[in-house]
Amino acid sequence: MTPEGAAVGASLVVLSLVTLSLSILVLRKYTMGRNSFLWWGAGLFLAFVTIMQEAFIYFGYWSQPLIQSYIFMVALLVGLLSIGSMSTVKNGWVRAVWLVYMILMSIATAYFSFTTGVSRSVVQNGVVTQALPLYDIISSTLVTVPAAAVIIALALYSTYRTRRIGTLLIAAGAIVLSIAGSLFALNSFPAALYYAEFVGILLLFLGFLDFPSGQGTTRGIFHSA
Repeated sequence: MTPEGAAVGASLVVLSLVTLSLSILVLRKYTMGRNSFLWWGAGLFLAFVTIMQEAFIYFGYWSQPLIQSYIFMVALLVGLLSIGSMSTVKNGWVRAVWLVYMILMSIATAYFSFTTGVSRSVVQNGVVTQALPLYDIISSTLVTVPAAAVIIALALYSTYRTRRIGTLLIAAGAIVLSIAGSLFALNSFPAALYYAEFVGILLLFLGFLDFPSGQGTTRGIFHSA
């Protein structure tokens, strides 16, 4: 491996550890009394896991369980982030419908991810350069696209109500992070994957720093009252 390649691999490991630290920070906010932070912290923890998986793939390690679990968790983490956003909506029926939809679509994604074989030829030089199986693409899209739409919509509404820039930073970071996995397919510019993950984590970090901690001040990442 070239020195440049080793540097990219090392940067993935460092980025994963930064993401783990951010997930811990968010989960600590959850202990201060806000359920939405639990979902966000869980989603960020999955982001840490998937970035570590990318590092393993980049360094040449391959197995079906690795790539299959990666495909599933990339979709699941976006779903968890959207549940965190939706959990601050006051309408309980809306929250319940969204939760059921995410559960059903996540089950479908898990089924197709772990029952569909992925050829090792899709990975070249540590980067996925060919399309994944069709059922994987369809099932994961049914999770990530609606989830991204929910995150954006609630972030815009919350920003309008609260005038806090942190909501937009969090939404932007979540969206960038959610599409980072798809950039694996951009063989013409594979480094875009790592740039997107770096930008996404940075935006999330800045966004969460903008939110005060404590029972009396933390009304939710996306307050939709």
